[in-house]
This record gives sequence, C-alpha cells and structure tokens, in this order.
Amino acid sequence: GACFFAGLRVGRVLFKPLGLAGADYANLCGDAMLSVSIGAATGTFVGTDVSFPDNGLAPVLGVTDSMSDLQGCMRAGLSTSAGFLCMQMLQNLTLSKNANWLDPVKI
Repeated sequence: GACFFAGLRVGRVLFKPLGLAGADYANLCGDAMLSVSIGAATGTFVGTDVSFPDNGLAPVLGVTDSMSDLQGCMRAGLSTSAGFLCMQMLQNLTLSKNANWLDPVKI
C-alpha cells in the first residue's frame, strides 16, 4: 500500500502537465484511502502461498501444485479481490459521506 501511495503522489506531480489533477490535500486523503484498500488486497494475496505453516487462508485461497494454471489465476484473483473488497466495505461503512477515495471530496 505504501509504495502504491508513493507512486500515486509522484504520478500526480509528473502528469499534472498532461491534465491529471495535481497533488493537493483533497486527493491526498483519497489516495491514502485507496492505498489502504490496495494494501489489503496485497495482504490477502499472501493467502495463496500454502508454504506458510500458519496460513489460515490456505484452505480457501491457497494455490497448490496440483491445480491448473487457470485455477491458480482464479484463486489469486479471488484473494486480491477479497482483500480489496473487504477493506473497501469497511471504509464505506465507517467513513462519513465524501470522505472516501471514490467519493468527490469536499473540504
């Protein structure tokens, strides 16, 4: 999540001349919330690795050698989607209106 956030902020500076909204406080907050959701997706992707002994997500999200490539891709996509959507749902339920990255921020 932190590297994604840094990339967003640098991108806003680099691509502002091309029409992208520049870095300001309003999109700083939105970029931070999006980065948290991306971080959650990254974290649940670790659940696909069955070599971790205490991996509680392995039964549902684990990718094993006996699976086809397509099954592995589907599990990887499921893991990242689950992490992103769970965090996004938590943000949607707890943050006030216009406080999330997908809402138009009004300061």
